[in-house]
Amino acid sequence: MNYNDILERFKYESDENIKERIAALDKKNRRENRDIINSIVLWKLNRSIIITDETLDLLNLMDTMEHPLDVVNSEKVTILIKQLLSSKGIKLAVASSILHFYYPNIFPIIDQRSYRELLNEEFPAYTSKDSNEKYTTLYIDYIRRCYEYNKTICPEIPFEYIDKILYQIDKEKGNKVKY
Repeated sequence: MNYNDILERFKYESDENIKERIAALDKKNRRENRDIINSIVLWKLNRSIIITDETLDLLNLMDTMEHPLDVVNSEKVTILIKQLLSSKGIKLAVASSILHFYYPNIFPIIDQRSYRELLNEEFPAYTSKDSNEKYTTLYIDYIRRCYEYNKTICPEIPFEYIDKILYQIDKEKGNKVKY
């Protein structure tokens, strides 16, 4: 058995960056330790991500938006979502989570549960060449519908929690995550 050939077929990202961070680590810095552990988990799950500087710059421009409907009508948002979805290791649930953590008042998280509860249908699995375009359109429509749901069904709940409400309702109904 040629073990070098086997090693050549190993498809994980390089672990050198993580090892370098550990070697330079101040062992008392708990925040950095946690960040490294999160990086290790992502590496092990083969979910390392690569986001371009251009995408990061565009992400930071979203701070001028104050309302979920601003998001729905913004070409910059459309471009940002497409760029996130084009980034290695990022699908719509992760992209929406990134957007939500940066801007919780305007970007809800989308996942199978919240989508199913909001629209009463299963989350689609697009596989065509234009899947990023379809997921971008789907997410922007989801934001609009979350806003409408929030205003009509539970206006007492701040918008930043609407995805959690939808998620929990679906979970309490006993629905299962498909994939």
